[in-house]
Amino acid sequence: MILLMAILLGLLSGMVRAELGKRHYRVLEVRKPGFVILAFLAQFVIFQLPHAGITVQDYWVSLILVVGQILLLVFTLLNWKRPGFFLLALGTGLNLAVLVFNNGLMPMKPDTITDLYPNVPTSSWSVGDRLWNSKNIVLTEELTRLSFLSDRFIIPEWVPYRVAFSLGDVILAAGAFWLFWSLGGKPKHYKEIKNGQMEYTNPALRKDWGKPYRKGIQPDPYRRGH
Repeated sequence: MILLMAILLGLLSGMVRAELGKRHYRVLEVRKPGFVILAFLAQFVIFQLPHAGITVQDYWVSLILVVGQILLLVFTLLNWKRPGFFLLALGTGLNLAVLVFNNGLMPMKPDTITDLYPNVPTSSWSVGDRLWNSKNIVLTEELTRLSFLSDRFIIPEWVPYRVAFSLGDVILAAGAFWLFWSLGGKPKHYKEIKNGQMEYTNPALRKDWGKPYRKGIQPDPYRRGH
């Protein structure tokens, strides 16, 4: 939820930024996007499809969560030099660490559960077990390893859809916002000479331009009118 909000806000602010600069909003080009698709597809099957979360054993849920975070971490590292990916890698790494140290599930304290679900009887869950069919495991502060990285924060009550989230999720959201906001600006590998004419300064990442690097002055491909 918090990641989706950050993406939407980053996308909106990036488009406004591009509009103010009279530029086209750039298309995001990344390496190995299939890693993201695989990671989210597996989690979608487990947590979103009816009865899938019930039939899949906790061991496989844990394994899929950990492998998914590893795929996401590799994806962020492969795209390290792009804006926001440092924070995306850091947030993913923190979430992966707390999963690994807590049996492959994201820990959540009983107090957080009662605050999040005040109308649900406490008899419906127990400490040490997976919380219903979610990615969380119910653990007290004493039983949680790396507790400061667990799902311990809750979206305010005035938000219609309330969820718990971790410090890693906050950093992920910041990285996602930065990434989509940056697509409304000018790429860093060129400088403007005059009247929308650009001089390339870095030939190392040229796929962003949709064309090979060519030395000299070129028209800005993202400026309107070209």
